[in-house]
Amino acid sequence: MADDVVVARPLRLARPRLRVAAVALLALVGTVGAALPGAGPAAAQESIVIDDPRLDPSLAGVQVDGDGYRKALAAWRVADAHRADAEARLATATAETDSLTAEQDRLTAEIDDAGQRGEAARVELEARRRSLRTVAVETYVQGRERGTDDLLRGAGQASETARQDTFVDDIAERRAEQVRAARATIDDTDATIARDTASRATVQERLAVATSLRDELAQKVAAVRGAAANARRSLADWRLAADVAGTDLPLVALDAYVKAAARTAMENPDCGLRWTGLAGIGKVESGHGSFAGSRLTANGSTSQPIVGIPLDGTNNTAAIGDTDGGALDGDPDVDRAVGPMQFIPGSWRTMGRDGNGDGKADPSNIYDAALAAAGLLCRAGGSNLDADAGLRRAALGYNNSASYADLVVRTARGYAEREATIIPPPPPPPPAVAPPSTPADLAAGASAAAAPTADAAAAPAG
Repeated sequence: MADDVVVARPLRLARPRLRVAAVALLALVGTVGAALPGAGPAAAQESIVIDDPRLDPSLAGVQVDGDGYRKALAAWRVADAHRADAEARLATATAETDSLTAEQDRLTAEIDDAGQRGEAARVELEARRRSLRTVAVETYVQGRERGTDDLLRGAGQASETARQDTFVDDIAERRAEQVRAARATIDDTDATIARDTASRATVQERLAVATSLRDELAQKVAAVRGAAANARRSLADWRLAADVAGTDLPLVALDAYVKAAARTAMENPDCGLRWTGLAGIGKVESGHGSFAGSRLTANGSTSQPIVGIPLDGTNNTAAIGDTDGGALDGDPDVDRAVGPMQFIPGSWRTMGRDGNGDGKADPSNIYDAALAAAGLLCRAGGSNLDADAGLRRAALGYNNSASYADLVVRTARGYAEREATIIPPPPPPPPAVAPPSTPADLAAGASAAAAPTADAAAAPAG
């Protein structure tokens, strides 16, 4: 790769990791050329959209495939099914608890009302009893006195006394009826209290069982939600690391190329570099980070270092002494090209970029390396890199080899011809429905695969 002083220096120096011999390079290129244009149709994939804030929104509809992704998808489906089942059972248990609580409250209110009515009836009963006793005493006393007076006063007075006795009897009868009514109310309210107290005791027993079950299920829901969330994050990681269906292009690499091209378009509109041009470079340089058994992980880093042969003047390379103390390439004697876009340490020192916003520029990270490569290509090619001639000119600045530049252009053109298949339109967003988070919400609304990256625990998906 060219250093910061002479952009057009032959960049075969930047790619020694593939140059065990020219034949090895040609073998790799042949594989690239055959893989892309002749790639068969993508295997039928169910449209699974994972809301992943790390991914460029334009790639939401991209379908991927791969063993790891399929296993993660199966694990997520199982975990999500467990979550849905647990939430449904919790909703049922919560509804039962709420129903029993309402019944308990109804019985308690009925008992309280019966108690109040019974107490009022007891007060009324006591008052009527006192009234009857008073009437009885007065009648008895007055009866004796009136009897003597009637004998002395004659028949007229006796008739008046009889009328008064009848009036008193009526009052006594009304008081007696009121007493009987009060007693009936007391009996009725006592029966209600006894019946409802027994019923409430039964309801409280059932409520205790239902509450215990609800609380147990709530804990289980929290656990399965966590497991489902972990499985979803793992699936999102595996999706990023998987190849776009029917291609040799990892989704994470596609994301890096798309983002680097978009950022370059803002920073240098005249350049015209498209993601397909970066994909052409990335494929030829390292098979999108897959050289020598490496893979791109979900965060864009290579799963193992991709380090080229020593740039010591042998194997048709120039002699470049060490410029980084072995910090990037692990070689304290001479430089070696590193990472998915194969930068030599000296070039990286001047062209390196932080493409993923983690605060550091890492040539072994596809986001950083793609953005740095975009800068180098625009610097070498000038403008109109969206045309074959412009991209070829830029590729010659990346590696001063006509066969290399031709291969990059052909590879980029192959991706461009299949762009509509590789990046289909994003699916319409589903209606936003917030998952219930409490038992009340649930009632009202009625083991994940290991991640392919060390930072899988970071939350990539919603």
